[in-house]
Amino acid sequence: MKSQLWDIQHIIVILITLFLIFIFIFPPYIKNNKRVKNIFTVILLILLILTIVLTYIHRIIPYGFNLKYDLPLNICDMTILWAIFTLLTKNKYTFELTYFWAIGGSTQALLTPDLFSSFPDIGFILFFSNHSLVIVSALFMVFIFKLRPTPISILRVILFTQFYLIIVAFANILLNANYCYLCRKPMNSSILDYFGHWPLYIISMEIFGLFLIVLCYLPFFIKDHMIKK
Repeated sequence: MKSQLWDIQHIIVILITLFLIFIFIFPPYIKNNKRVKNIFTVILLILLILTIVLTYIHRIIPYGFNLKYDLPLNICDMTILWAIFTLLTKNKYTFELTYFWAIGGSTQALLTPDLFSSFPDIGFILFFSNHSLVIVSALFMVFIFKLRPTPISILRVILFTQFYLIIVAFANILLNANYCYLCRKPMNSSILDYFGHWPLYIISMEIFGLFLIVLCYLPFFIKDHMIKK
């Protein structure tokens, strides 16, 4: 059975995501205890890596590996890799990609999932695990690791994202694929439905993506402005 947008299953997943954010971010004993912080970091790493491994097992065992569908080229697929690397290294550049792509992109996927299964199907669980965990990881990096974007981060992320999408576009042409939805919209309802037909929706998606990046930076801008006062 196909999960319906904003049905009880979808709402429960969003509530679980909010609960995980609370558990991993707000307890003061995580922020103030290095050992506990390391334990929670390892837990996130294990969950992220387990999600990747199980996702590919779930895809490959029944159908085999298909370059058209199974390369980790979608934004959310790459975000989980950036998140793992950042949790291991605290690298500021991969943090920037993790933060903006997770909060801006994975949140959209969480709210409007392109999914054709429902709970307890393993595909349903893995889809939401992927997107929920990268959002939790990005906020964990901000609140626990004390990493943060800067104004120049916006430019770096925009430029890198354009470069990345050009690579994905060429991959789509070579493989007759649809990574990052550059060739056609998701079959399920999504915000892209309001952006017009191809290729107009790509331009609209770029503008909306820029808006999301600025919106994701806004809390830091407000905080900096308040400190200066």
